Amino acid sequence: MLVLVQNGVGAKILTPIISILIILGAISTAVNMISGIVTRCVNSIERNKSEAERTNGHLLRNAIFTAIFTFLAFAIAQFGLMAVVKKGYAYLGYAAFITLFVPFVVHAIATKGKEI
Repeated sequence: MLVLVQNGVGAKILTPIISILIILGAISTAVNMISGIVTRCVNSIERNKSEAERTNGHLLRNAIFTAIFTFLAFAIAQFGLMAVVKKGYAYLGYAAFITLFVPFVVHAIATKGKEI
């Protein structure tokens, strides 16, 4: 969009507008993603609690998880996403081997391949 606007009609006016909209879109996406994961984590923790216990510490749990995930997003931005992904994929392969491949092979051997 930015390249098209810069080479088209009204580039001096539309370029800053498009740039601001891109920044606002990135911020709103980040806020929605952090809000979603905070809601899921807090709901997961509060699932086995009574209604009184849920309402008692709900705001504090939201604040703690929001701080954790905001710091995590900030740390990823500081180190660079590609560096995190490069290191993470190596460990993700080991985790997948242990959690997916090994149980699949054990299950196949136990059922003699009938339930694959």
